[in-house]
Amino acid sequence: MMGRAGPLAWSLSAVAMMLFAVGVGLSAAGAASDGPHLGTTGVLFFAVVLTYALVGAVVASSRPSNPIGWLLLTEGLLFQLVCFSIGYTHYAVYAEQGRLRGGAMVAWAGNATWIPILVVASLVLMIFPTGRLRSARWRPVVVVGFVLATASFAAQAFRPGSMGGSLSSLDNPLGVPGTTDFLSVLGAVSTRAAGPFLVGAALLSFGLRFREADGEQRQQLRWLAYAAFLLIGGFLLGDVLQTLGVASSIYALGYLVPLAALPLAIGIAILRYRLYQIEVVIDRTVIVAGVAGFAGLVYVALVVGVGALVGDRTGSNVVLVAVATAVIALAAQPVLRWAQRLGRRIAYGAPSAHEVELGLALRCLGVFRVFRDGHPVSSTAWQSKKARTLLKILVARRGRSTPRELLMEQLWPDEDPAKLSNRLSVALATVRAVLDPDKRYAADHYITADRDAMRLDLQQVAVDVEDFLACAGSGLTLVRQGRSAEGAPALTKAAAMYAGDFLEEDTYENWASDLRDQTRATYITVVRTLAEISVEARQGDAAIGHYLHLLAKDPWDEDAHLSIVRSLEAAGRHGEARRHYRGYAARMTELGLPAAPFPTRGPA
Repeated sequence: MMGRAGPLAWSLSAVAMMLFAVGVGLSAAGAASDGPHLGTTGVLFFAVVLTYALVGAVVASSRPSNPIGWLLLTEGLLFQLVCFSIGYTHYAVYAEQGRLRGGAMVAWAGNATWIPILVVASLVLMIFPTGRLRSARWRPVVVVGFVLATASFAAQAFRPGSMGGSLSSLDNPLGVPGTTDFLSVLGAVSTRAAGPFLVGAALLSFGLRFREADGEQRQQLRWLAYAAFLLIGGFLLGDVLQTLGVASSIYALGYLVPLAALPLAIGIAILRYRLYQIEVVIDRTVIVAGVAGFAGLVYVALVVGVGALVGDRTGSNVVLVAVATAVIALAAQPVLRWAQRLGRRIAYGAPSAHEVELGLALRCLGVFRVFRDGHPVSSTAWQSKKARTLLKILVARRGRSTPRELLMEQLWPDEDPAKLSNRLSVALATVRAVLDPDKRYAADHYITADRDAMRLDLQQVAVDVEDFLACAGSGLTLVRQGRSAEGAPALTKAAAMYAGDFLEEDTYENWASDLRDQTRATYITVVRTLAEISVEARQGDAAIGHYLHLLAKDPWDEDAHLSIVRSLEAAGRHGEARRHYRGYAARMTELGLPAAPFPTRGPA
């Protein structure tokens, strides 16, 4: 399928581009004032949504087994079918009657396409990012949504009489005589129900996935969530600009530009291209939006608000613009610092007390980040990838002294160690310059080095993996001593600290594997212990949540599967228990192992 997927995907993308070009061309060729036509905003809109077809082609050709790429292609084709319909109808029906045939049918096709567009968009959200529904329980939801959408489509597509709106002068060519009253009622009910149902189901599915996901899948979901918030912000900005009387060709950009962010974010997430840069993108977006928003508010308050009170006096607008500019200039630095703090908090979370105390923090659970005084160090600060890797290796060594020969072998495995001493010294100097660019401390403050070895001083640096292991260890010790009530808060805190596996972007590096395995095993023990504590406290939902987090790390964990079944049975959710047991049995079959009998007793 891989060989045929590429040509097919790009051919469908080419069809979408052709529909766009023909639609715009026909709309421009006709000079009629009646009927639908594509103005500047319309052309911009359909140009922007071409990204759905283009990104869909890239995803479908690269990941043909994931239906999301094909759904994006379908969405792009549907959008461009509407574009073609508008242009063709404008030319064939209103501008040059008789020159082209089938104008009414093309108008009908475009008029009925918006419902399938909503259905496809909702389905993408429901199956993102895996290409599958969360579970078999969501199949009835999809069926109900499809039935409502089909009813709404049928009511609009086959109701006799005028097609309404800009097509009010055209009668529905496929209208069924004598069904006006029935289809009007059907349309009123199904249309009001279909939209909220589909959108609500899609958002609920996405929210549940986001809550349960971790590691790579959580990063994928964050990309889509970022694009969605950007789209909402764009619509709000567009509404504000429209209210202020800004030209439509300008305020429409607030709506249009973020529309392209959705397919681009989906493509990045599915293809995993720069997947772990989402925090940087969010951070910078918040900073830019915060500064621009402040400037906009000052301008609106002074130039528009005060200007309306003062009235249109000679020179008053010039003075107000000058005052607004001065206020913005004076407040620029404080606002920038505030925006940077806000962006850091939103993108990376609030710094821990340990990070605040030491000033330098290394985050290695999930994505590797370095923070100085609460601010993330940009990737451009590193002059070489080897220097960054050197710091990671020292973190993985957990403060132990590491021989220079071993470091050179791990950094440059295929080169002669006798020629690498200077290169290692340069890498060390680069790391020290990144950690302490202002040279506030002695050279060996963070990294101690001599002629034979070097190590990271963990007393001077806050390292999240060390904090996690310490927190988890104290909680587990309390539980083993029979003090579960005291240990549970520490375990809950440790579980929240686990943002992902140790150095996820270095999955295949041998020097990272030992600490990665240790932290992963510790996390699993923490979550399993929390689940057992919840079972003992008869908190079934909490226990199920913890066991689901276990299965996210190990889908074949038999004890977690059976514990979920027992908890569901104890809660009287027998159908869910049976469905989960069937999923567990399928997992065991994948391993070639027999499934345990269905547990009939709930937790004690």
